[in-house]
Amino acid sequence: MLGLLLIVFFGVTEGRGRSGGGARALQELQELAPGLTMAVLWFQYVMLALMGPLLAGPSICDERRTGTLATLLTTPLTAGQIVIGKLLSALVQIVILAALATPMLLVIRVFGGVPVEIIFAGLALAISTSVLGAALAIGASVRAKRGTMASVTGFVYVMALHLGPIMVLGILSLWPGAIGGRATWMTWGFVTCGPAVMGVLSSELFGGGGPAIGLGSTSLWVLNCAYSLALAGLAVFWAIVRLRRVMVAVGAGAPAVPTKRKAKRAPAVRRGVAGTTAGAPAAVVVDTSEPMKREGRERGEVSDRPVLWRELRQPLFARARDFWIITVALVSIMAGIMLKFGVEEAELYLVPVVIGMFIVLIQASTHSSSAVTGEREGRTWEVLLTTGLSAWGILVGKTLGSLKKIVYVPAMVALLLCTVGLWSGLVHPAVLPLILLVASAPVIFLTCTGVLASLVFKRSVHAAAANIGLALALWVGLPIVVRLLNLRNPDTFLTLTNPMMVIAAATEGGIHEPPALTLEAMRFHGPMSGSMRVWEFTSYVVLYWVAYVGAGLGALAAGVAVFNARTGRSS
Repeated sequence: MLGLLLIVFFGVTEGRGRSGGGARALQELQELAPGLTMAVLWFQYVMLALMGPLLAGPSICDERRTGTLATLLTTPLTAGQIVIGKLLSALVQIVILAALATPMLLVIRVFGGVPVEIIFAGLALAISTSVLGAALAIGASVRAKRGTMASVTGFVYVMALHLGPIMVLGILSLWPGAIGGRATWMTWGFVTCGPAVMGVLSSELFGGGGPAIGLGSTSLWVLNCAYSLALAGLAVFWAIVRLRRVMVAVGAGAPAVPTKRKAKRAPAVRRGVAGTTAGAPAAVVVDTSEPMKREGRERGEVSDRPVLWRELRQPLFARARDFWIITVALVSIMAGIMLKFGVEEAELYLVPVVIGMFIVLIQASTHSSSAVTGEREGRTWEVLLTTGLSAWGILVGKTLGSLKKIVYVPAMVALLLCTVGLWSGLVHPAVLPLILLVASAPVIFLTCTGVLASLVFKRSVHAAAANIGLALALWVGLPIVVRLLNLRNPDTFLTLTNPMMVIAAATEGGIHEPPALTLEAMRFHGPMSGSMRVWEFTSYVVLYWVAYVGAGLGALAAGVAVFNARTGRSS
């Protein structure tokens, strides 16, 4: 963060203050301070929102995977003491990370133009959101198999609790006869949304008017912090209840590590009477044909790629009912929105695509980061190394398995576009392959870099943090630096590298009002200046896909080199 701040500072001060004397230079520095402050506060908010679940996610999972959970449960500690102790351990690290940026922010304030309340408001919002994510991740960690899965679950819950209410309340405010009017509904929506409150603080710092919601910035950030901390308290109670159930089960004789393997059925037994004498027991004939057939089928399924076979057989959800609950909830929400606003609204397709892209990027950054570290934590890595599998065979299997775990969200978005979008005539069929290429490229890239990070780092949390940091540096930090350094065409560079921008341009270009557009009439705005024809945008998307996938394969090749160097193999 300090390096980024120095780059930004020297970039924006380049060429300033060379004329006009000291008063002019002081005025320019005062204009510079708000931009630097909000850049650091936003970076800190996003990083802590991610680090909270990452730090707390493995807290219970690691105890189970290392075999120390049963020992921990035999101590006099209660479930509440264990959960609160784990949360406080993560909280200490969160506070340390937040405190690192505070001196820099206070130094920037020397230039003037930055109220001290803005600094501490941003700090409080970041810490409260991170604590909420940590508490939710601990609750998920009680039942999750891997720490990264618990971390992702905690982060998704935070997104749902901070973005879900404002979206629902915004839709309800448009409903005819809404009680209190739109302003009342949106006021409570802003109170529950941390990013919206950060946006209000940014607007106030830069002198903007901000949204008319009936509350000042001070009330908003205080209420949002209280909202996050109250939810964190409920999440702690939820985690205690879940852990208490595990303790009761262990006390009743159940294993601390639950298993879902079904018991093998005994071979079928037939009692025959042929060849028996009166009063003698019936002959017992064991039918072994079915077990042998089943064994043969299983042997055929494994084939000669056991790592890939195992990874592809992993379920998308821990329980089948989770799949149905989430699917029914999403379909019900989308159906309600369609019934209210119709199916010919462009936002009905653009918003799910952009949100889905963001979720998939988070999943790709975290799921692949446990590819190798998960084997180490499960004490199966050494066993895997004793096989004759090559480095490419192991890492490619891990990569494809990680990609398989994140297909649910793209599948739901594709279902929306391919059914309602095509049926309504609002989405052009030609844009669907473009969206697929745009979405798959950065996902493949982050999956490959995650596998590489899982080889370099010893713990899944550290690998996931490094992979997320790479994504933020590439798509958030680098464009900010390029823009502030006043390089040539900074907007073009921003759109060229940011998948969120590219997929928004692809989706928006393929949405049209009836009558249906021809391919020649379609226009895509960005990533270059002006509008692009279909063949121009398609050519760019192909180059975009080749660049990201090529970089991903390069990361995978680097992973193979690291694998061979650490295991002493040559292939």
